[in-house]
Amino acid sequence: MELYERRRRLGKRRRARYPLAVKPVCALLLLLLPAPALAQTPAATDSDTAAYHFALAKALAGEGEYDAALAAFAEAERLDPRDPFIPLERAQLIVRAARVARGPGAAERLAEASRAVGRARELAPESLDVLRGAAEVYLDLAAASPEAPAALEEVLETLTRLDPEDVQALFALGRLRLDRGDAEAAAEAFRRVAALTPENRAATGFLIEALLKAKKGAEAEVPLAELLARDPSALEARITLADLQSERGDHAAALDTLRGAPAAQRDDPRLQRQIGSALYRAGDLEGALAAAEAVLAREPGERQPVLLKALVLAAQGKNREAGELLAGLRREDPANLALAGMQARLMVRDGRAAEGAELLAELRADLAAEGKAKEAEEAGLEIVRVHAEGEQWDAAVKAAAELAGAADPEVQAAALALRLDALGELKRYTEALELLEERDAGAAERDFAGKRGELLVRTGRGAEGEALLADLAASEKPEDVLAAVQAYHRLERYEASIAPLERLLARQPATAPVAFLLGAAHEREGERGEAESAFRRALEIEPGFHPALNYLGYMLAEKGERLEEALGLVRRAVALEPDNGAYVDSLGWAHFQLGQYQEALSFLERAARLEPGDATIYEHLADTYRALGRADDALQHYRRALALDDENADAVRNKLRELETARP
Repeated sequence: MELYERRRRLGKRRRARYPLAVKPVCALLLLLLPAPALAQTPAATDSDTAAYHFALAKALAGEGEYDAALAAFAEAERLDPRDPFIPLERAQLIVRAARVARGPGAAERLAEASRAVGRARELAPESLDVLRGAAEVYLDLAAASPEAPAALEEVLETLTRLDPEDVQALFALGRLRLDRGDAEAAAEAFRRVAALTPENRAATGFLIEALLKAKKGAEAEVPLAELLARDPSALEARITLADLQSERGDHAAALDTLRGAPAAQRDDPRLQRQIGSALYRAGDLEGALAAAEAVLAREPGERQPVLLKALVLAAQGKNREAGELLAGLRREDPANLALAGMQARLMVRDGRAAEGAELLAELRADLAAEGKAKEAEEAGLEIVRVHAEGEQWDAAVKAAAELAGAADPEVQAAALALRLDALGELKRYTEALELLEERDAGAAERDFAGKRGELLVRTGRGAEGEALLADLAASEKPEDVLAAVQAYHRLERYEASIAPLERLLARQPATAPVAFLLGAAHEREGERGEAESAFRRALEIEPGFHPALNYLGYMLAEKGERLEEALGLVRRAVALEPDNGAYVDSLGWAHFQLGQYQEALSFLERAARLEPGDATIYEHLADTYRALGRADDALQHYRRALALDDENADAVRNKLRELETARP
């Protein structure tokens, strides 16, 4: 394993225990007199003789006489076994010799170096000079010895504990932790380096990298902003900071960051592409389209602005135009499953789910013919999803069945889950249960226990199903409890899920999804006060948890309560998930409740384009048309809502009847 791009010396050069320049006369004697003559001098001691052999070893090593030097070090260590620098220097020489003379026996020599440096550490466990030398040896051993990185980390941790301002040791510790994947611990080391040396751009860069890998984007924004304050021309830092700001929903801040680039960079295509993406995320579709067009005018056919343009057109409901752009990108990259999936979903929005599935089937066949079996299975899974999104449940069942023998166990499990969902939509519960019980019992219990409990209840084996769900709900494993909760919610048994969720939240108080599920259960039980408390708790734990932002905002808007707050909540949710049709609908409905009908119409029309099969969105849209005096449009959308769903059918029929009666 290569730990560094280039080898660094660690810390101050240590003072040699036996420097040649201590006494010029002694040094001369060491070079001229043989060891026995020195040993016969009455004043000589074992320590003096050890000094001779130590100096002789250093001199021989300088001449490249490694075997003789190692023999001299061994004699020095025999004479003075308590001096830590002798085994330390011997270890360093062994490593140096191993680099020069590779071949048989190298592994044994490196093992001897490891033992020698370990001996030095035992003799002086808290000597800074010994620790720094040991770090150098372990660094050299790291590529050949699996144990060396752990020993190196231990040495560096001790060194930085004893000398908290040793910047080089802290830096090396950060790199080592980053290399082994402990980004959070690496960030702590780099944070200390950055505090000690504020102008150290390398440390700042590694701190940012570690924070990003540790999924601490909000923390990474601070050093990025500091870096930009020192160097406004750092374009990559500017783009990264803007991305982080957009990810947490602050698109205005992202645009300010991007537009704050120096004048010399403002025409840079990378910057312009990022500005277009930020405008799209902020919901400024016209601005995003103009930015994409501007980049394409300078760089025709550039992939990213073409993709951005396709996304904007799709958000505007121009699905065929967007699909044509995606088809053009696929001609250059025909095996790109992500592009094919986007194109197929646009077809679903246009009511052409079968055509989208056919497009993916052609890609799957091409991938299989090219020997890309894994990619072909993933394409098959996309086919199932497209059928499900188009509510073609029989086709989804059939396509999922074709993946029952998939080589990839993750694809196989995902296909089974989709197949069970599709059978549930078709009310074919017995078939779904039989399918699940045909599997290996252990796997079924492990992966689909909640689904099995639900199906047992639905197929008349209620006592058995209730017992299974109760066992899951009482489990100490969070995944078991959540499986039971989700089954209760699918069965609309929300009350049964509240106690398990409260117990789980007591054990794991900093879990936003659990608090959210608890809020949803209370709301469905009509307990709005408890629901609001749970949603607010989720947002205290994770302020950007957009499901809670949307649910709480919509709940308030639906009741016409604290509408400005409701608007702010759903606006934040949409900023975090701009293509989520349900969130866009919530935002439109909050505007409607405030009497801002024109603003409501814009968002609700977009929501209908994003979720063309959602009856609630069409009902909201019809209400808005009605408020604007557009009766014909209102009638059309009420009828569409009735055709899609009967959950709220009576209320929609009443609205439809009132409007038809009121017309001249």
